[in-house]
Amino acid sequence: MNDTGISSTDRITTTAALTVPPRAGVPDPVVPAPAAVASRPSSAAVTRALPLSAAELYRRAEDAMQRHDRPDVRQQLERVVATFPDDRLADQARFELAQLALADGDHEAAARQLDVLAAGAREPALRESSAFLRCRLALEDGHVDRGLACLDGFRAAYRRSADDAEALALMIAHASRKGDCAAVDRLANEYARLHAGGPFGSEAARRRERCRAASR
Repeated sequence: MNDTGISSTDRITTTAALTVPPRAGVPDPVVPAPAAVASRPSSAAVTRALPLSAAELYRRAEDAMQRHDRPDVRQQLERVVATFPDDRLADQARFELAQLALADGDHEAAARQLDVLAAGAREPALRESSAFLRCRLALEDGHVDRGLACLDGFRAAYRRSADDAEALALMIAHASRKGDCAAVDRLANEYARLHAGGPFGSEAARRRERCRAASR
């Protein structure tokens, strides 16, 4: 007995009583097959089908960094840049890609990323850091005139930059190598005025004194 008050035996009997016996010359009625019900995708499948956001892709890159999986880090960062070029995280992804390229010794790839960021990164701090790294990269690649001109432009654009002390130190070092003692003296004095007690102060003073001694 179930909730309807009809036993299973009663239902069978009732069904048998409603069965119409076949009659000669009358074809059996065609009973349509029940329509197939499309199976609904599981919630997990729906989730997998949704495109990942820039933040999710960047988190994947961070997870890969934790695993020290550099190829996957690069792949996820490149996906952020390619899929979400107008997102702020794309700028950060470009900066990380530049760092990876520098670590691999691929200065050309690093320069491409840094050029884009120095020209138009949305965050001023990121734009500033990229511009300075681009100048350093030019010097490291032996493009001294270009690198020094880059540092001049950087210092003009970012007068209060945290990288100004290092920029001055680089300019002093290259002026010293060229034997341009007038530039060494001028830049070292500027360093002492702007960055008294800074990390490059003793080296700047040493180069200035060496030039002065050589000119006596």
